[in-house]
Order: sequence, then structure tokens, then C-alpha cells
Amino acid sequence: MRYRLLGNSGLRVSEAALGTMTFGDDWGWGAAKDEARKVYDAFREAGGNFIDTANFYTNGTSESFLGEFMQGHRQSVVMEGFMTERQQTDRIIAAVKTVSEETGRSMAQVALAWLRYRPVTVIPIIGARKLSQLQDNLASLDLSLSADQLKRLDEASRIELGFPHDFYEREMVNSIRYGGMREQILA
Repeated sequence: MRYRLLGNSGLRVSEAALGTMTFGDDWGWGAAKDEARKVYDAFREAGGNFIDTANFYTNGTSESFLGEFMQGHRQSVVMEGFMTERQQTDRIIAAVKTVSEETGRSMAQVALAWLRYRPVTVIPIIGARKLSQLQDNLASLDLSLSADQLKRLDEASRIELGFPHDFYEREMVNSIRYGGMREQILA
């Protein structure tokens, strides 16, 4: 696993963060302590040091497990508070599925690999209830995507800015806005 700087903090964190919302089965689902420990240990053995948690994950069980799991090496782990993810649209899912089929890799691997190509540093949170899920997610770190695949994924996820952005892009509006001098104005 490689590392990235976390913003301007100077902290060196793994290029994937382990999400621990599934640590504990208090909510009727999730990983029991022994499986959570396997996931945690495998993540650390893979070089992971960035962990997402929150005090309300599985009623606090997740943080209790982590406190125990980190004994003796807490100083080498970077903890992150609660983070949320946006819902993906149907067209993004379709694009990810297409690339998944082309590469012979899981959709999760494609989505996680895609994040590594963003123009700004993105540290994905990988959550796993089972060791096999963690292993599948970690396999994304050695998946290379072609320029064409990236273009299709980026186009599928492009956000329509709508009004007023689209309005200001019109030639007529720009001619009024800049008094017909747009081409002469130095940026």
C-alpha cells in the first residue's frame, strides 16, 4: 500500500481508509469481534494506517474494538471521524459495471481504483464485514484504468451545473457581460 499526505496536516496516511461501521453486531448485522479483528489485522498487514470510526457506530462497539485492537501501536494509526458518501446515479453504476466487465474486476475494485485518478487526493474508506470483502477492496490498489475507461467514468459522473452557470456560458450573455471585450480581457 502506498501513502498520501492528508491535506495540509503533514500526516502520512494509507491510500485507503478502513471503515469500521461494520465492527460489532449490535445493530443486527456486522462483524463479530473475531471477524472484525481479522479484518483489522489484514488491513494493517497490507500497510493500512487510516481508520474511519464514530462513537455511534454499532452503539460504540466499533470504537471499543478498535481501542483493544490498537493496543501497542496506537501512535501509528490515524483516526478519522464520521464521513458520508453521496448516492451514485444509475448512469455511474452502469459505467462502473461496464468497466468492471472489461477488466474482469469487481465493481467495488473499479470504483475504488477510479478514485486514485482524481485530480485531488482522495483517500477512500473501505469497509468490510468479511475478510474476503477487505481483500477484494485492497485488490483495487493494483488495478490500472485506461484513459478511455477514465473518460467514460468521468463523463458518467459529470454534474450538470444548470442555472446560472449554463446561462453565463451563452455567447449573448457573455457579450453583454464583458461589453464585447471578453477576448481582450487577460485572465
